[in-house]
Amino acid sequence: MDNPTPVADPAPLRINLVLPKDSVSGGIRVLAIYAQRLRERGHTVTVIAQPPRRFKLRGRIQHWIKRGFKPPPKQPSYFDEGPVRLRVLDKARPVVDADLPDADVVLATWWETAPWVANLSPSKGHKAYFVQDYGAPGQPLEHLVETWKLPLRLISISSFISGLIKEHTGRDADLITNGVDLDRFHAPPRTKQPTPTVGLVYRIGPNKNLAMTLEALRLARQELPDLRVLGFGPRAPKQHEPEVERGDFLWNASDQQVIDRYRACDAWLFATKREGFGLPVLEAMACRTPVIATPAGAAPELLAGGGGWIVPHDDAKAMAQRIVELAGMTNDAWLGVSDAAHATAQANHWGRATQRLETVLRDTAAGRMMPSGPAVPVANMPPDPSTDAHATPPVPPTTPETAPC
Repeated sequence: MDNPTPVADPAPLRINLVLPKDSVSGGIRVLAIYAQRLRERGHTVTVIAQPPRRFKLRGRIQHWIKRGFKPPPKQPSYFDEGPVRLRVLDKARPVVDADLPDADVVLATWWETAPWVANLSPSKGHKAYFVQDYGAPGQPLEHLVETWKLPLRLISISSFISGLIKEHTGRDADLITNGVDLDRFHAPPRTKQPTPTVGLVYRIGPNKNLAMTLEALRLARQELPDLRVLGFGPRAPKQHEPEVERGDFLWNASDQQVIDRYRACDAWLFATKREGFGLPVLEAMACRTPVIATPAGAAPELLAGGGGWIVPHDDAKAMAQRIVELAGMTNDAWLGVSDAAHATAQANHWGRATQRLETVLRDTAAGRMMPSGPAVPVANMPPDPSTDAHATPPVPPTTPETAPC
């Protein structure tokens, strides 16, 4: 591993973050929060990203037909507001020394950025890798594993990802779970809603397992015909969705609308198959809403304190049964679960997460706690997959993690 000059702990750090394309995905939201909070702690933070994906000729023609020869609208960004500005490369390509200032620590944040960071000179900082990727579409697991072997200090956001890293490489990673903004996501104690009410994020994707949630709602309504369903998502479904049409959904909701949805529910549903973390779980809990979740992302550790229930993957009947049982709970019993959810969220705020990340970055900059387990030279990495540095397309809305995140 490169060995830049160690930094004394009291000094502010110079931090370089190397991002894929900017988007409003949960993972980019997490990085924007950390960048802002590290800057507020007095550190110098430089964030660099790939440019947006350019439309191919067919896409440009379709755009011209619909909108004329106007440039496409600027995509929203979590970096639009706040003290840290995003620097975007002139074209899609690997990040090199000339793109970054000298720093104390440099952080890869996506699997395709890891070999770029590994190839940077020592003057750009001691090297670490903030791992949020777990093998979702656009994240080939076999390629992820190769990046986990690079001589970079590893930081993961959930026990699930730490376990994957350990299983495939034998290496340990610093675990820093995501936080929640308690100044925004909060609610006073309450009783159950007069009408049983559950909520969900409507997001289509092979790992989101929306079909399980919709089937659980259908089954639960057989015993709870008045079940109320609230939700939000990036865009309305194109096809006929009876359970969505019977519910109350917001599309491209504001942060405050999302918070109001969490607060209005007796339980939040989270049925994803694979997830790096799952910010909606923690956000709902901060709003005193218990969660019914599959064992994905951070859900098992977050719900271990009694703030909800874990149901098996792909088991819509089990989720439906939990919804029915929750509807039959007394107010006192439900309030106990609600209080436990809130207590877990109180212990997992962004201030605490940022303090832990700052500690790891200081250790990295000081040359302490080098990566454990085997690491392979950069030269043994597979070739750069493509000039498009992020295979997952940007998500248009500016909602929380709906998410990583």
